[in-house]
Amino acid sequence: MREQTGLGKVARRQGAATLNPIMLARDGDSRLALYAAARDHLRARGYEQVSMRMFRAPHAPEQNGPSYCCQNDGRIAARRWPALRAALPAHIYLWLNAYDRRGPGYYSAEDLAWLDAIDPWFALNRRPVPSRGKACLAGELSLSVDGDGELARCHFIPERLGNLYTDDLADMLQERSCPRFKCDCYIGYAQRKDLPFQRVFGTGVLARIAPEQ
Repeated sequence: MREQTGLGKVARRQGAATLNPIMLARDGDSRLALYAAARDHLRARGYEQVSMRMFRAPHAPEQNGPSYCCQNDGRIAARRWPALRAALPAHIYLWLNAYDRRGPGYYSAEDLAWLDAIDPWFALNRRPVPSRGKACLAGELSLSVDGDGELARCHFIPERLGNLYTDDLADMLQERSCPRFKCDCYIGYAQRKDLPFQRVFGTGVLARIAPEQ
């Protein structure tokens, strides 16, 4: 269970090291029960559960290769990316996500040359620059909020600022620097004031949608 998000965040607020179904039920949190109901619904209809979040339909084509899913895909259909880039209008950004579990030498020099040509920010994605002490808009102009209104300055910094429904936002929003050594996810480092994303994407920064030229 991811420690900083979703049910893992609920568990942390309850003082548990990980998800505790008894605590969730005691406090009236229904997310675990809803997940179980959805899982059982799919299984009853013949879906195969591949992982916690991935289910394969009984009518899906025969699987002859690996099971692809978010964060574990590696390079899927990479040969199509240059053609896709060429087909898109110049102002539409094509984002490439660096493979999380790569080891040394995963990308060759030739790989990097054409990947960087497709995505001008790919270098920052695969090798995030140090963040500690850098000025950041998280907690100043943006906040992270979970389903019950609990607020943090950033998705990756668990410090609680207050609650959306009971506290005054004006008391929370202030300029802050980043306490993390490295921020390696776009939704975090896109808020950095010293990086180009706010300037390039403007109001479309989180979706990586640049304004039309």
